[in-house]
Amino acid sequence: MTGMTSDRSMRRRRIWSWGTAGAGVVVVPVLAALQHIGSVDGMLAVVGTVALGSVVVMTVGIAVNKPADGRPWRLVVASNAVSCVVVALWSTDIELLRTVVAPALGFVPMILTSWAALHWLRRETGSKALRVSLDALLVAFGTAMSVWVAFVTTVIERTGDPFDASLLRVLCLVVDAAVLTVLVHLCIARGRANRAYPLLTIGMACVTVAHALIAIQPAYPGLTPTTACLYPLTIGFGFMIAATLHPTMADKPPRRPRRGDNFRQRFVVVLAVLTVSVVMTVLYPPVGQTDRLVRLALFALLFCAVLIRSEIAVGQSEKEEDRARHRATHDDLTNLPNRSALYDDLAAGGPQANMGCCLHFMDLNDFKLVNDSFGHRIGDELISLVATRVVAAVGDLGVVYRYGGDEFVVASWSFDDCPCVAAKEQRTETPAADPTIADRILAAMRQPFELSVGRVFVSTSIGVSFSAPSAGPLNADDLIREADSAMYHVKATKPSGAAIFDDRLRSIALSELELTNAMREAVGRDQFELYYQPIVELHTNEVIAYEALLRWHLQGRMVSPAEFIGLAESTDLIVEIGEWVLDSACAQLARWRRQQSTLRIAVNVSGRQLRGGGLLDTVKAALERNDLPGSALWLELTETALIEDHLSAREVLRELVALGVTICIDDFGTGYSALGNFQKFPIEIVKIDKSFIDAIDRDAHKVVLTSAIEALSRALGLATVAEGVETTEQEAQVRAIGCRYAQGWYFGRPVPAAAVVGGLALATPEC
Repeated sequence: MTGMTSDRSMRRRRIWSWGTAGAGVVVVPVLAALQHIGSVDGMLAVVGTVALGSVVVMTVGIAVNKPADGRPWRLVVASNAVSCVVVALWSTDIELLRTVVAPALGFVPMILTSWAALHWLRRETGSKALRVSLDALLVAFGTAMSVWVAFVTTVIERTGDPFDASLLRVLCLVVDAAVLTVLVHLCIARGRANRAYPLLTIGMACVTVAHALIAIQPAYPGLTPTTACLYPLTIGFGFMIAATLHPTMADKPPRRPRRGDNFRQRFVVVLAVLTVSVVMTVLYPPVGQTDRLVRLALFALLFCAVLIRSEIAVGQSEKEEDRARHRATHDDLTNLPNRSALYDDLAAGGPQANMGCCLHFMDLNDFKLVNDSFGHRIGDELISLVATRVVAAVGDLGVVYRYGGDEFVVASWSFDDCPCVAAKEQRTETPAADPTIADRILAAMRQPFELSVGRVFVSTSIGVSFSAPSAGPLNADDLIREADSAMYHVKATKPSGAAIFDDRLRSIALSELELTNAMREAVGRDQFELYYQPIVELHTNEVIAYEALLRWHLQGRMVSPAEFIGLAESTDLIVEIGEWVLDSACAQLARWRRQQSTLRIAVNVSGRQLRGGGLLDTVKAALERNDLPGSALWLELTETALIEDHLSAREVLRELVALGVTICIDDFGTGYSALGNFQKFPIEIVKIDKSFIDAIDRDAHKVVLTSAIEALSRALGLATVAEGVETTEQEAQVRAIGCRYAQGWYFGRPVPAAAVVGGLALATPEC
């Protein structure tokens, strides 16, 4: 309701604003009628009343709209008040007041409006104020030249005295031109965001016309009536009132002014004024020595102003180019050199050509968790703090680059502080004497980060590669690839630390490359096979499902899933392999369900499959192709896979559940184990990790933890599967705890489909 009231009030103020602008125009016929009957005093009375009314109404407008900075608007009100006094003095019979005081006082409104214009200029444009002011000065000098030639030269030619031209009125026109230039810039800069500036500009333009009609009288007597200036003056008052009543007059200036200078638009105005001044100078030849001196002085001032403006423009252009180069080679968030700068520096070979390089590639551990928990703004805050801390830790030993995301690179051309083989061979002190760059970074990262949401601990993994001075020109791609490979080796083997890309890691990388290439051909060559392990319902001791487990036969040997699943996860191969697993498992289940119609199959799904966007279609296709209901399929996911993109994951899982598919959390207790995931995602089954079951028959702590997971799951309406049950004692313990399902070697090892004992019957327990 408050919003509707506010909108109604804004609309009403806009109507009043445009109404008063029209009212100023409506007064013109009244002035024409009074002039027709020869009532000059009546015309002055009308204009004086409009001026006085403008003071009152504009004061009310300022009070209603409550601008953040009302000072410039009050200056405009004060200028109208002075104009009201000037009009009153014009109507008096006292010669001194009418001919001396009124013209002198008439210059005061221009001082006040100039003050207001400068205030707006400084507030709205900030650092651009000097350039706009110089452009306004150019317009003022050009206008001074034109007005002098058009008005003053004519008077000099007729009377021989330039002071007969009323130089004060000429000066008013010059100031008007400068003020209008500033106001036009404000109109262009704010665009449609502020309608008050265009209204005020129209009002000031009308006042300028009035001043021009006053200044033309001494030069061309009888050309226009003496009262002609009252018409545009009245219209100007109306538009000034409209500007003050318009609600946009209260708009605050943008926090970040547009980078563009709007010089092209201003240049049109400047060029037009200067062109007119040159043409006027050519058309009106000088009259006498005074005229020549004044023109020469104006030309000198104009030349100096153009020269200064040109120098500023060139300097600004150079600064913009420097800023553009800096933006191209530096990161906006941290102001560190970026990836492009890294490649440039490596291509240059460091401070001295071919002097070698030691590269540290670091990645933050669990940064995505911070982003997902607190949002990207806090993530950016953390990145900025990490950058500051790493730069401080490295000091002058190397250059820190932000490679992208949460990855940083430190390039050092000093082997004395690099934990690489070559450096260790060169050091004469003991390794503990001086910490290496990697040591410094790791030590700095152990301290918590104070974020706006609280204290956060973040570790890092660092991979190091190097190129010795004798190795020839640096190969940037090889250095970065090797350091990146070493960094991922750290991530895979320990929570944080540093590793050097040496011959051992090079051998591992080559083996992984070969394994990856072999994996790409494995699906087409039927090298993959599914093994099946039973899942038993403890109350009935019946097999209710089988988990499909992937096996790979490569060149006569069985490749362990631990060797290739991680590689497949790091590429898109896991998606293709996952589709094959899902379709093959469903096809096998369809054959088994001819004997046992309630049997189900459990299939593991990776995080990459879930994020890829095609999982739902893959599941639908596999179910339809094998004529299976959704209830026949269990999909097992780790908590890590869910948390990596929880929003899209939640939508996909909900659609899968709508098909009847059962969602299981696999290896519960080894990942993030966030209890909130039970509410975020449509989970139905929790698989308690084997690490809890291993010693459950002799470790009281494992019993407590497993019992707690079971009790929590039961309270939330979830079933539990105890994984890794291998002994009679473990089976008895999980049964006593209350687990509904169990799985492990006690009930049956993973075997090929053809080797499932008794077709589908429960395998003989193995002790």
